[in-house]
Amino acid sequence: METSVTVDTATRKWILLAVVLLLMLASVVVPVTPASAATAWPSHSSHLWSKTGSTPLHRCTWPMHSYCGVWATARQSTPVYMLCWTDQQYYVGNHGSKRWFLVNLAGSRTNTWVHSSFVYNQASSPRC
Repeated sequence: METSVTVDTATRKWILLAVVLLLMLASVVVPVTPASAATAWPSHSSHLWSKTGSTPLHRCTWPMHSYCGVWATARQSTPVYMLCWTDQQYYVGNHGSKRWFLVNLAGSRTNTWVHSSFVYNQASSPRC
């Protein structure tokens, strides 16, 4: 005996929409990176260090603005890739200055702003 399942047009449209949305979500959550892109990073000889034991990571270079506050901290000696630098708001970390670096936390997809005083063995990087 053969069983036949009939799906109406509206249900088919919802199923198709759900499949498309899942595929779109999968492409955002699990981006495909070509093998050549993995070797494009410079050496991560730069690392984070703080007198207090952890380095504050900022969303932007204006730490007094509520949005730019510390969103996380990094452990001592966390390797970073130097992406670029800018001079913005004066800040006192290990010492005071206006210099900020946009860095990539090595081994992750996280880019974040770090005050220059927390970055040791600073690799050459362009102005942002």
